[in-house]
Amino acid sequence: MRKMKISKISLGKNIRVKTHYDVGYLCRFSFLAFQVCLGPLVVGHVIGFSSPALPDLKRQGAIRTASQEALFASLMNIGGIIGSVFVGGLLDRLGRRWCLFVSVLPALLGYIFIGASRGSVHALLFGRVLTGLTCGLNAAATSIYLVEISPTSFRGVLGAFNQLGITIGIFLSYLAGAFWSYSALAWLGCCLAAGLTLCTGLPSFPESPRFLMQRRDIQTAAKVLAYLRPSHYDVQDELRDISACSDDALLPMTAPPTAGSADLAGDPSAAGAASSSSDSAASAAAAGNRRSEASADVSLRELYTRPEFSRPLVVALGLMALQQLSGINVIMFYAQDILGKTGAVSSPALGACLIGATQVAFTILAACLMDKFGRRQLLLLASLIMMLAQLTLGIFFAANSTRGYVAVVSLVLFIIGFSLGWGPVPMLVTAEIFPTRARSVANGLAICSSWLFSFLITETFPALQLHLGTGNIFFLFSAMCLAGLYFVWRYVPETKGKSLEDLELHFIGTRSSLRSL
Repeated sequence: MRKMKISKISLGKNIRVKTHYDVGYLCRFSFLAFQVCLGPLVVGHVIGFSSPALPDLKRQGAIRTASQEALFASLMNIGGIIGSVFVGGLLDRLGRRWCLFVSVLPALLGYIFIGASRGSVHALLFGRVLTGLTCGLNAAATSIYLVEISPTSFRGVLGAFNQLGITIGIFLSYLAGAFWSYSALAWLGCCLAAGLTLCTGLPSFPESPRFLMQRRDIQTAAKVLAYLRPSHYDVQDELRDISACSDDALLPMTAPPTAGSADLAGDPSAAGAASSSSDSAASAAAAGNRRSEASADVSLRELYTRPEFSRPLVVALGLMALQQLSGINVIMFYAQDILGKTGAVSSPALGACLIGATQVAFTILAACLMDKFGRRQLLLLASLIMMLAQLTLGIFFAANSTRGYVAVVSLVLFIIGFSLGWGPVPMLVTAEIFPTRARSVANGLAICSSWLFSFLITETFPALQLHLGTGNIFFLFSAMCLAGLYFVWRYVPETKGKSLEDLELHFIGTRSSLRSL
């Protein structure tokens, strides 16, 4: 019965018509995206923090052993794992908006511990766990929020803003760390975290319309969607598309032309209260029993056993694992150490800044290309570039070459490849391919796997470097990039230009123009 109802819908009707976006709308949406991306800015600052902080901590005698160094670099991943375990529940209970607010609070506290540590190794390590907690919470919350509020026509651009914010945060860490002490760098992170806390607490910061529809607050969802789309855009068709994939019945909906700031906030605890006197709310209440199963949160058992959830889960877990197995966080966490071994740069700190600036520039390029060439094409190109760059690095270190410029160029090429594809695309695709009611828990699980692999790699890198040699490690990373190339070619569908509802139908098994898994 449900398939018959869905088959009558022209999903994505609005977004297939070329829409004109006026300057005022683009400015409003860009400002909202900027506010959201303060979170990834904090995440990037956390990721990049260890590279400039470790040399300073060693000079001050706060970090004395190789095991302490490895722990300081990798413990943020433990926080990331913990955060990603709980983020699914927080997203479904608090909503996307308030989860963004809560996600930054651990970093605020963690940087206070680090900044005020006075060289105490226990305070430093505890602070790293807390800042990592923000990484696990915010990574999923930001990617889901951006995907759910974005028009299909430039969802790729806005989805890449998550990674762009992270790369800018890494660059800020490298740049400030070249001149500041680790404690000053920690207070900078504290200020960034406070900025996001302020922005997401504003009444005008909207809740995700898809989350509101999942909670059956149709009136508020319509108002938020009207705020998030151009003034001439008819939101009724998009609301029907969302309803068709989340409910068992299509409901008549009316989209109010304007929205107040209180409506945009969309408090989930009061969902549906504002619509109690309207015909749409009456219809929603009448259909509530029929839709309760469709709108219920997904259990882990369902995630693994139902094809519409398990198939995208394979894609998401594969992308997240291979992203870390490429060796990216080893390079980000130990950038100054690796550059110092090449002997090609007089100042490893400034060399790390070059890596950070390259990552920012090519992530911007990737955002511009995302909706032009598609996610798959960028991933395939990136895999090839990264594989060759890691292979060259392996040869350089294995041969004990004195041509340090070869290693520096290879590092920069690897960062270019990663920034074009494996940086922005995995989290974007992971947020796109799951149905709304499974998106929170599934993204949390996928990002948990990412932090787990990141922890294993960064924790074991110093020991592997000692026993296997730096060259052999980069050979392994090159092989992982080759595995990523095959995985994308074989399993990852193209999501460019498809509404989130079209993608859901694809994984259910409905006929689609997407690449079949």
